[in-house]
Amino acid sequence: MAKKSWGLPYMGSKNTIAKDIVDTLPKGERLVELFCGGCSITDYALKNTSKFERFLVNDLNGWSPQAYVKALNGGFNYEERWISRKDFFRLKDTDPYVNMCFSFGNNGKTYMYNPALEPYKRALHHIIFWENYGPMEDLCPQVVDIIKEYCKGKDRKGRRLASGYAVADHIKQKGLIEYW
Repeated sequence: MAKKSWGLPYMGSKNTIAKDIVDTLPKGERLVELFCGGCSITDYALKNTSKFERFLVNDLNGWSPQAYVKALNGGFNYEERWISRKDFFRLKDTDPYVNMCFSFGNNGKTYMYNPALEPYKRALHHIIFWENYGPMEDLCPQVVDIIKEYCKGKDRKGRRLASGYAVADHIKQKGLIEYW
């Protein structure tokens, strides 16, 4: 059984101790989560207890509480954008999805993918979200048929897993990754 995660993925997340922290807190009107990061404590308390009526999340990185609240309200349910390096630097200061999801370690400063891997991640994104194999065909046509076979009849999650395995082998063979 998969381990349950709380809040947004975030470097230094309190996800693994969220339950323990909430269990030790007394019941009260408001939970104030300072240094909330990915809001794992708030998320756990909100979804698993009735100890608090209201919640206040705060962080030096103002994007993380904004992104959490937007995600909680379904704001990212239909998010399918691919964010390139150029898009990231253009949008990171105005868009919580871009700032949090496409920055390395959610730091909001550096782009997640190095230049050599970015085209492969983009091609995978096209396969996973839109079943569009064109970008991958341009990069490495020798693996497209394998990916199509692995992905046949699978939903988005299945395509993510299947295509990842096939492309990882190709990238490794080309020497783009030194350690796997």
